Amino acid sequence: MSQQINLFNPAFRTTRKQFTAQLLATLLGAIVVTICIAAVIGHRGVAKLERSVASGKALLDQQQAAQAETIAGLAPRQKDPGLDAQLVQMQAEIASLREADSILRAGQIGNHAGYAGYFRAFAQQTVPGVWLTGLRIAGAGHDIEVRGRALQAAAIPGYIAQLQDRPAFRGKTFAALSIAPPAAPDVPPAGTPVGTPGEPPASPRFVEFTLQSRVEQAP
Repeated sequence: MSQQINLFNPAFRTTRKQFTAQLLATLLGAIVVTICIAAVIGHRGVAKLERSVASGKALLDQQQAAQAETIAGLAPRQKDPGLDAQLVQMQAEIASLREADSILRAGQIGNHAGYAGYFRAFAQQTVPGVWLTGLRIAGAGHDIEVRGRALQAAAIPGYIAQLQDRPAFRGKTFAALSIAPPAAPDVPPAGTPVGTPGEPPASPRFVEFTLQSRVEQAP
Protein backbone atom coordinates (compact mmCIF):
# COMPACT_ATOMS: atom_id res chain seq x y z
CA MET A 1 0.00 0.00 0.00
CA SER A 2 1.53 3.28 -1.01
CA GLN A 3 1.22 6.65 0.72
CA GLN A 4 1.50 10.01 -0.98
CA ILE A 5 3.12 12.99 0.64
CA ASN A 6 1.96 16.44 -0.34
CA LEU A 7 5.07 18.56 -0.75
CA PHE A 8 3.06 21.66 -1.51
CA ASN A 9 1.81 22.03 2.01
CA PRO A 10 1.72 25.76 2.82
CA ALA A 11 3.29 25.04 6.16
CA PHE A 12 6.50 24.03 4.46
CA ARG A 13 6.76 27.13 2.29
CA THR A 14 9.44 29.77 3.10
CA THR A 15 7.88 33.05 3.96
CA ARG A 16 9.44 36.40 3.00
CA LYS A 17 9.53 39.19 5.57
CA GLN A 18 7.85 42.25 4.28
CA PHE A 19 9.35 45.68 5.25
CA THR A 20 6.77 48.20 6.13
CA ALA A 21 7.02 51.92 5.40
CA GLN A 22 7.41 52.74 9.10
CA LEU A 23 10.38 50.41 9.45
CA LEU A 24 12.04 51.86 6.39
CA ALA A 25 11.54 55.38 7.70
CA THR A 26 13.10 54.42 11.03
CA LEU A 27 16.12 52.87 9.35
CA LEU A 28 16.54 55.86 7.09
CA GLY A 29 16.35 58.24 10.05
CA ALA A 30 19.00 56.24 11.94
CA ILE A 31 21.29 56.41 8.93
CA VAL A 32 20.79 60.16 8.60
CA VAL A 33 21.50 60.71 12.31
CA THR A 34 24.65 58.61 12.08
CA ILE A 35 25.84 60.59 9.08
CA CYS A 36 25.14 63.90 10.88
CA ILE A 37 27.03 62.79 13.97
CA ALA A 38 29.98 61.73 11.83
CA ALA A 39 29.88 65.07 10.01
CA VAL A 40 29.85 67.04 13.28
CA ILE A 41 32.76 65.03 14.66
CA GLY A 42 34.66 65.47 11.43
CA HIS A 43 33.97 69.23 11.40
CA ARG A 44 35.24 69.60 14.97
CA GLY A 45 38.37 67.67 14.11
CA VAL A 46 38.99 69.85 11.07
CA ALA A 47 38.43 73.04 13.12
CA LYS A 48 40.85 71.85 15.79
CA LEU A 49 43.41 71.01 13.15
CA GLU A 50 42.96 74.45 11.56
CA ARG A 51 43.49 76.14 14.94
CA SER A 52 46.68 74.13 15.48
CA VAL A 53 47.94 75.13 12.05
CA ALA A 54 47.14 78.83 12.71
CA SER A 55 48.87 78.74 16.11
CA GLY A 56 51.95 77.12 14.60
CA LYS A 57 52.03 79.71 11.82
CA ALA A 58 51.77 82.59 14.35
CA LEU A 59 54.60 81.10 16.43
CA LEU A 60 56.72 80.71 13.32
CA ASP A 61 56.07 84.33 12.30
CA GLN A 62 57.02 85.51 15.80
CA GLN A 63 60.27 83.55 15.74
CA GLN A 64 61.11 84.88 12.29
CA ALA A 65 60.45 88.47 13.45
CA ALA A 66 62.68 87.98 16.52
CA GLN A 67 65.40 86.52 14.34
CA ALA A 68 65.20 89.46 11.93
CA GLU A 69 65.39 91.93 14.84
CA THR A 70 68.44 90.15 16.25
CA ILE A 71 70.17 90.21 12.87
CA ALA A 72 69.37 93.91 12.50
CA GLY A 73 70.83 94.62 15.96
CA LEU A 74 74.05 92.83 15.06
CA ALA A 75 74.51 94.91 11.95
CA PRO A 76 77.33 97.50 12.24
CA ARG A 77 76.11 100.99 13.08
CA GLN A 78 77.47 104.17 11.61
CA LYS A 79 79.92 106.07 13.81
CA ASP A 80 78.57 109.34 15.20
CA PRO A 81 81.22 112.09 15.02
CA GLY A 82 79.37 114.09 17.67
CA LEU A 83 79.91 111.34 20.24
CA ASP A 84 83.65 111.36 19.53
CA ALA A 85 83.79 115.11 20.14
CA GLN A 86 81.88 114.77 23.41
CA LEU A 87 84.20 111.98 24.53
CA VAL A 88 87.29 114.10 23.83
CA GLN A 89 85.77 117.04 25.72
CA MET A 90 84.88 114.88 28.72
CA GLN A 91 88.40 113.42 28.83
CA ALA A 92 89.87 116.94 28.78
CA GLU A 93 87.57 118.04 31.63
CA ILE A 94 88.51 114.99 33.70
CA ALA A 95 92.20 115.71 33.16
CA SER A 96 91.70 119.35 34.24
CA LEU A 97 89.83 118.30 37.38
CA ARG A 98 92.55 115.83 38.31
CA GLU A 99 95.23 118.46 37.81
CA ALA A 100 93.31 120.96 39.96
CA ASP A 101 92.83 118.33 42.67
CA SER A 102 96.55 117.52 42.72
CA ILE A 103 97.39 121.24 42.99
CA LEU A 104 95.00 121.69 45.91
CA ARG A 105 96.34 118.61 47.67
CA ALA A 106 99.89 119.90 47.25
CA GLY A 107 98.84 123.24 48.77
CA GLN A 108 100.04 125.31 45.83
CA ILE A 109 96.85 127.40 45.69
CA GLY A 110 95.22 128.35 48.95
CA ASN A 111 94.54 125.99 51.80
CA HIS A 112 91.69 123.52 51.33
CA ALA A 113 91.83 122.61 55.03
CA GLY A 114 91.27 126.23 56.17
CA TYR A 115 93.08 128.24 58.84
CA ALA A 116 91.04 127.13 61.85
CA GLY A 117 93.87 124.88 63.05
CA TYR A 118 96.34 127.77 63.09
CA PHE A 119 94.06 130.10 65.02
CA ARG A 120 93.23 127.31 67.46
CA ALA A 121 96.94 126.74 68.09
CA PHE A 122 97.56 130.45 68.81
CA ALA A 123 94.53 130.59 71.10
CA GLN A 124 95.84 127.65 73.14
CA GLN A 125 99.22 129.29 73.81
CA THR A 126 99.57 130.08 77.51
CA VAL A 127 103.14 131.27 78.02
CA PRO A 128 103.17 133.80 80.90
CA GLY A 129 104.45 137.23 79.95
CA VAL A 130 103.98 136.74 76.18
CA TRP A 131 101.04 138.05 74.17
CA LEU A 132 100.28 138.65 70.51
CA THR A 133 99.63 141.96 68.80
CA GLY A 134 99.25 140.82 65.20
CA LEU A 135 98.93 137.73 63.03
CA ARG A 136 99.03 137.22 59.26
CA ILE A 137 98.55 133.93 57.40
CA ALA A 138 98.63 133.87 53.60
CA GLY A 139 98.55 131.30 50.82
CA ALA A 140 98.41 127.68 51.91
CA GLY A 141 99.81 128.43 55.36
CA HIS A 142 103.40 128.65 54.14
CA ASP A 143 103.56 132.42 54.73
CA ILE A 144 102.98 133.18 58.43
CA GLU A 145 103.93 136.32 60.32
CA VAL A 146 103.45 136.61 64.08
CA ARG A 147 103.90 139.88 65.97
CA GLY A 148 103.82 140.12 69.73
CA ARG A 149 105.31 141.42 72.93
CA ALA A 150 107.04 139.80 75.88
CA LEU A 151 108.00 141.03 79.30
CA GLN A 152 111.30 139.21 78.92
CA ALA A 153 113.07 138.27 75.70
CA ALA A 154 114.10 134.94 77.21
CA ALA A 155 110.46 133.77 77.18
CA ILE A 156 110.12 134.04 73.40
CA PRO A 157 112.06 130.83 72.45
CA GLY A 158 109.86 128.84 74.82
CA TYR A 159 106.79 130.33 73.18
CA ILE A 160 108.04 129.28 69.73
CA ALA A 161 108.90 125.75 70.90
CA GLN A 162 105.45 125.33 72.44
CA LEU A 163 103.84 126.63 69.25
CA GLN A 164 105.68 124.11 67.08
CA ASP A 165 104.34 121.25 69.22
CA ARG A 166 100.79 122.06 68.11
CA PRO A 167 99.38 119.73 65.38
CA ALA A 168 98.85 122.62 62.95
CA PHE A 169 102.55 123.63 63.13
CA ARG A 170 104.20 120.23 63.16
CA GLY A 171 106.78 120.02 60.42
CA LYS A 172 106.79 123.80 59.89
CA THR A 173 109.83 125.96 60.51
CA PHE A 174 110.25 129.70 60.99
CA ALA A 175 112.93 131.46 58.99
CA ALA A 176 113.35 134.73 60.90
CA LEU A 177 112.91 136.08 64.41
CA SER A 178 113.52 139.70 65.34
CA ILE A 179 113.42 141.08 68.89
CA ALA A 180 113.62 144.79 69.57
CA PRO A 181 112.49 147.34 72.14
CA PRO A 182 109.33 149.26 71.34
CA ALA A 183 109.69 151.99 68.73
CA ALA A 184 108.58 154.75 71.11
CA PRO A 185 108.00 154.84 74.86
CA ASP A 186 104.46 154.57 76.05
CA VAL A 187 102.73 157.86 76.72
CA PRO A 188 102.06 158.03 80.48
CA PRO A 189 98.45 158.41 81.52
CA ALA A 190 97.14 161.81 82.53
CA GLY A 191 98.15 162.78 86.06
CA THR A 192 101.25 160.60 86.12
CA PRO A 193 104.28 162.58 87.37
CA VAL A 194 106.89 163.11 84.71
CA GLY A 195 110.58 162.72 85.47
CA THR A 196 112.72 165.76 85.96
CA PRO A 197 114.48 167.27 82.99
CA GLY A 198 117.84 165.71 82.30
CA GLU A 199 116.87 162.42 83.95
CA PRO A 200 117.44 159.40 81.62
CA PRO A 201 114.22 157.83 80.30
CA ALA A 202 112.97 154.70 82.00
CA SER A 203 113.79 151.41 80.30
CA PRO A 204 110.90 149.81 78.39
CA ARG A 205 108.86 147.31 80.31
CA PHE A 206 108.60 144.84 77.37
CA VAL A 207 110.16 143.90 74.06
CA GLU A 208 108.50 143.44 70.68
CA PHE A 209 109.16 140.43 68.48
CA THR A 210 108.30 139.42 64.93
CA LEU A 211 108.31 135.78 63.84
CA GLN A 212 108.22 134.97 60.11
CA SER A 213 108.08 131.70 58.21
CA ARG A 214 109.69 133.35 55.17
CA VAL A 215 112.41 135.94 54.96
CA GLU A 216 111.25 139.00 53.05
CA GLN A 217 113.61 139.92 50.25
CA ALA A 218 114.86 143.49 50.23
CA PRO A 219 113.74 145.47 47.16
